[in-house]
Amino acid sequence: MKANNLKGGDYKRYCYLNLWRNIGNEPIRDNHLGCLDERTVVKPDDYIIKDVIGDGYEVVQYQLNARHATQHKWYYFPSMTRDEAILFKQMDSDGSLSGRVCFHMSVSDPTATKKAPPRQSIEIRMMCFWKDAVLDTMPTSDNMHRDVLQSPKEYAAQLKGSNNLASASLFR
Repeated sequence: MKANNLKGGDYKRYCYLNLWRNIGNEPIRDNHLGCLDERTVVKPDDYIIKDVIGDGYEVVQYQLNARHATQHKWYYFPSMTRDEAILFKQMDSDGSLSGRVCFHMSVSDPTATKKAPPRQSIEIRMMCFWKDAVLDTMPTSDNMHRDVLQSPKEYAAQLKGSNNLASASLFR
């Protein structure tokens, strides 16, 4: 997708964020989430560019070349419970940044038994766009609406008042 094709004007930068979470009742026993440390990727040799062309859109995706696999350092997250989630930046259009791409995959656990329950997970993908190339993620009264700026305890009190105790318990 080209960022400047979006309604609302030209965007200079975009990135994809990914939130990954176990939704099963049991901790994940096999097929854990694994993420590649981008600092161990040999650039640009390890990137295989793939064009995805659909009806009315084009997307450039990167695949990982295994040529330097012995240098790659992977992290995995074993036994994740439903109360845990991982947020990572999957791709960033700003070529001046390190950590632009996070390759990730399912990691088979050789210690998992055949009776291990199948992994149940959900992945939420978000697209973020900036009209300016400068990134400022710290919410302040200058860049946020005042009604949004409140402490977690104030928000929890509002939720308790609305009888939404399940959500309010997140802030105890």
